[in-house]
Amino acid sequence: MKKPEKAIRNPNRKRSLSDPLLSDGKGTAENDPAIGKFLKKLMKLDKQIEAVYMKVLKGWNLTMNAFLALESFLNHPEGIEPACLADDLGVQRQLITILLNDFDKRGYIRKKEDRSDHRRKRITLSKRGKVFARDVHDRIKEMDLRAMSIFSKDELERMIDLYSRFYENLCKTEITEIR
Repeated sequence: MKKPEKAIRNPNRKRSLSDPLLSDGKGTAENDPAIGKFLKKLMKLDKQIEAVYMKVLKGWNLTMNAFLALESFLNHPEGIEPACLADDLGVQRQLITILLNDFDKRGYIRKKEDRSDHRRKRITLSKRGKVFARDVHDRIKEMDLRAMSIFSKDELERMIDLYSRFYENLCKTEITEIR
């Protein structure tokens, strides 16, 4: 009896939902109960991880978006326009307005007119904002490093690779393919 050929993973090959490589040959991915269980576990873990961050950030009266905005300010010391900040965070501009108003009340930001166009504003951290943002950044980074310390470098690289591939494929998947 001839052995079936082992499938070789080709990263450039476009896959469909009925690809046996996606479902370990047990049928189409959408009908494979193992895939559904895996996705539920992945979503649950994602929510649990986010909940840990939210609990920690709540101590500074920050949301995840506020934290990410502080990170963006640290990465753009020359300042960033509110519209660019909204694009960076993937949120609506109205949410950025609310967030910036809160940061302004706390004394964390300064608004500067753009030299080339006075209608445009660049947002920078104030001295107080820099100290606050750096403190939050350093403490979150320390927490992240402690959490990741249980993994080897190879395991971390593999985890990032797998999660990146999942994300990239998720972005490529159009809703019409699922229907």
